[in-house]
Amino acid sequence: MLNHFTFKQCRARFRIADGYDNNNEIITDGDIADLPNIKFLRHGNLKTVITGCQFHFHSTARGNFTIVAAASKSVVHVGPHTRCNADIRLWRNPRVSIGAHTTINQARLVADNSDITIKEDCMFSDDIIVQSADQHGLIDLETMQFSNGARRKIVIGEHVWIGRRSILMPDIEIGAGSVVGAGSTVTKSATSCSYLVGVPAKSVRRNASWTRMPNQINQREERFFERMRTNNAAQKELAQ
Repeated sequence: MLNHFTFKQCRARFRIADGYDNNNEIITDGDIADLPNIKFLRHGNLKTVITGCQFHFHSTARGNFTIVAAASKSVVHVGPHTRCNADIRLWRNPRVSIGAHTTINQARLVADNSDITIKEDCMFSDDIIVQSADQHGLIDLETMQFSNGARRKIVIGEHVWIGRRSILMPDIEIGAGSVVGAGSTVTKSATSCSYLVGVPAKSVRRNASWTRMPNQINQREERFFERMRTNNAAQKELAQ
């Protein structure tokens, strides 16, 4: 059963800046007291009232979340057993989802007329930027049309490790099990179980993944690796 708490009910528990309507909701399977530290700050025209937002936090989520919104109807999902220090920036009908068991040491997630999906059991280092939209217009001077007006997205697959000071750019999908090396800038999609390094990032190895402990595979990782190995074997058989 999910519990819906309006911002009016939450103002004593969380820091909520001026300009948020009391009808915005925090939705959780537990109680307000179970939730992580969340700050709701403002951006843009502070006279514009932000309304109709839904912030879904599982009761087992932990960490520190700073949500800086400039748009009504923003939607954020944070799954169970997450451990995150995240700065989430929201403009123009954004949607952000962080999957179960994901850990983020420190990252900025920018969603502007875009969707950010981080699937289960991902691991983010620190100083990471997930830039899912340009945020400003790009004009073709011959046609005077915007070349970047469409909705954008970033999808990060299950069990992906994002290295320190990496930047993820719009309209990419990083396949499950992959690793993004420290300081890399990802501008193109990558298949599952790839090692991506450089600026712009390129795949330097495939059919490889990672573990949270240096010399140990936990049960969740073991199940994931077995699925990947089974999928690879099936694909090879179909190719023959």
